[in-house]
Amino acid sequence: MTRPGGRKGSQQRDETTAAQEPDKGVPIEDFLMRRLEAHPRYPAMVEAFERNLAPMRDFLGKLDATVAKLIAASNRAQALSDLIHSDDTGISDVREELKKAPIDNAMTLLFLLRLERERGESEIEREVADKIRQQASERGKEGAEKRHGKPGGARSKRSELRELWASGKYATRAVCAEQEYAALGVSLDTARKYLKGAPEPVKKAGR
Repeated sequence: MTRPGGRKGSQQRDETTAAQEPDKGVPIEDFLMRRLEAHPRYPAMVEAFERNLAPMRDFLGKLDATVAKLIAASNRAQALSDLIHSDDTGISDVREELKKAPIDNAMTLLFLLRLERERGESEIEREVADKIRQQASERGKEGAEKRHGKPGGARSKRSELRELWASGKYATRAVCAEQEYAALGVSLDTARKYLKGAPEPVKKAGR
């Protein structure tokens, strides 16, 4: 005996099961996508996803731009390094290239320095290093000249002590240095150095 409504309920379950199963020949991803789009909360989920994705899109856009700049800087540095080390070019060619297209960002310079360190000291690096050393030496000489040449400087004190020695009132250079170094404001060793090689006093020499 068939229970009332039993065949109908079974038919409904079969139809529901069939709707939940993919048709033969339909890719599973298409079936799942249709099921997802049929969900009542699907529009809200899509909206939330798009809203959360916007910052990521901005970040990825900035990242792409940064990567592009890095690649461009690396390529420019490689081209300059090749130009520097080419047998067909010289320093003047490199200067002309930099005049036409100066290095306008730090990344290109950093890439170029890395390449040059890998290849060893280049002619440009040696030229720049020599120029820096020359300028530092000139500045050092100018500074020393100003310090020693000004009134009360080392040159002035040396001349004053030698004049005292030349007066003939001291028996030896050592005695002159010992008696006068404090008044000059120098050390005893410095005073002795000032008198080293000084000629004998005229009075003493004439005896």
